[in-house]
Amino acid sequence: MHRSTPRSQTLQRRIQRTKPARPSALGWLSALLGSCALFFGSGCQRLPAKAPKASAPPPSAQQASDPASSAPGSSSLASTGSAGPPSPTDLATLSSVPFLGGEQAFRAVKDTLRSKYYRAGLTEEELYRAATAGMLQLLEPQLAAWNKLMSPEELRELQADMQGSIVGIGVEIRFDADSGISDVLAVIPGSPAERAGMRDGDKILTVGGKLYKGKSLRDVVGDLRGKPGEVVSLTALRGADVLTLSIRRERVAYDLVQPIVFPDGIGYLFIRQFTEGTPAAIEQALRELAQKQTRALVVDLRGNQGGLFEKAIATAELFLPKGTPVTKLRHRGGQIETIAAQKSGDKVKWPLALLVDRETASSAELLAGALHDGAGAHLVGARTYGKGTVQRLEELPNGYAYKFTASHFLLPRGDVIEGQGLVPDVEVALSVPDGRTYERQLSRVLHTSDVQERLRLDAPLRAAAHVLRLALR
Repeated sequence: MHRSTPRSQTLQRRIQRTKPARPSALGWLSALLGSCALFFGSGCQRLPAKAPKASAPPPSAQQASDPASSAPGSSSLASTGSAGPPSPTDLATLSSVPFLGGEQAFRAVKDTLRSKYYRAGLTEEELYRAATAGMLQLLEPQLAAWNKLMSPEELRELQADMQGSIVGIGVEIRFDADSGISDVLAVIPGSPAERAGMRDGDKILTVGGKLYKGKSLRDVVGDLRGKPGEVVSLTALRGADVLTLSIRRERVAYDLVQPIVFPDGIGYLFIRQFTEGTPAAIEQALRELAQKQTRALVVDLRGNQGGLFEKAIATAELFLPKGTPVTKLRHRGGQIETIAAQKSGDKVKWPLALLVDRETASSAELLAGALHDGAGAHLVGARTYGKGTVQRLEELPNGYAYKFTASHFLLPRGDVIEGQGLVPDVEVALSVPDGRTYERQLSRVLHTSDVQERLRLDAPLRAAAHVLRLALR
């Protein structure tokens, strides 16, 4: 349970008495209270595919980890596959004619569906749920991935993800909807999956006898997760062999931060996402690196698709002097609010380089922009995703919840992130061998423990280390 600090208590009181609410104020406690709100920088889901940029082709499949998605939560997924009929969001943009008499029209449609729809037995609850979901997702089609109704199951998964642990088997997967196969990118060390003999590169064919062709990442993740002590049966393909594995689900905690020291005193931190424990984990890692005579620091934000907004702010405060602008929020009506560091993180005086890629998004972009503008950090890698909206989560009395866009965040200097992303100072791509995907190669690189081998495989990391060596001269 999140404990309110004097600062958070002040901000919570401010939310209750002012409009618009400050998105960074509530944190995790809010998600557990029906009348409060939780704010995210990333919409808490896998990023949807975007129109390709020259430096950032869209993801080709859906990816998550069983202990926690690489984005916070696996509750909403990117669509994949070939083009088909217009989606509901496409249809919503076809007419600019005002929808007059909306309440009367709604009642007419509802009554017609209740009495004449081909499937008998539609209930009021079903129709109101569909109407609520549609209202959120069709309000602004470009924000349909972020404005959504969440089921009680999705809400529970999200709450668990934001705590940094999940009951599951301990694998990171990449899902392909066309085949229904989940590619195992990584097996968490010490997890039930590792003890059962599952390996990186295995392909999950079925979970509990279910096939997933045409289904979604959330379907697979939902079946991998469950209650502690339950046994789940998998079939997996390893080369030409089909394996049957029985794995007992456990609570699996994943590493939020991975500190390493490379030659020449170059420290390294990989930040997976921003959950309740992320700032404390980073603070501890910084102390460890300081004890190892670190002289400069690489912060790896590749694949980090965001998380809790206020935890990204708290992370930035570990690196910035008090009073340094972290971000600007553009609220309803165009009101601009500047959020500055409330405590001093100027003990970290090392030169900084940040590794970013096409899936560095939202709160991760917030951190990258804050450290680039406020601490002179160099951005190395590829243009980031460009997700600059903050979502607010409200719980409903019936156990459902809904997310809606509460504000946009900007770089400290006022530049827009939404739809633009951050352009790296040094653009360099990770080399991907034939037969591999970017996601699989990145996972392989991140799980390579040998320092020299890691540098050999990871061109962006080598470039960042070189930039820092030059800064140290």
